[in-house]
Amino acid sequence: MCERELILVGATIVEDKLQQGVAQCIDRLAQAGLKIWVLTGDTMETAINIGFSCSLLREEMQQICISIKDMLENESEKNIISDILKQIMNGSQMIKQEEDPHAAYAFDNRWESFNICFR
Repeated sequence: MCERELILVGATIVEDKLQQGVAQCIDRLAQAGLKIWVLTGDTMETAINIGFSCSLLREEMQQICISIKDMLENESEKNIISDILKQIMNGSQMIKQEEDPHAAYAFDNRWESFNICFR
């Protein structure tokens, strides 16, 4: 009997260089329909580079960046939250319109460098 609609939650920490076979493993998991999330405290540029190096992201994928770094000094918290919600809604619409089931998106939600990439 094959299990269906399971939610497998796991966490791992990767420091330094990616080990051999990581890109192939991530690709196989994604092909099996698993949703893969990467959370990093690095900058958006570093998070995206890591995503490409482990084949979580590919050149043909669309990136959605949600950032408040330019607003922090000039706007109130209420305006910042409102702008973040607008960016999330726009990103959500783009995801809903995506036809590729293996599409990946990279989010930069910068509250002191908080980045997510998922596939």
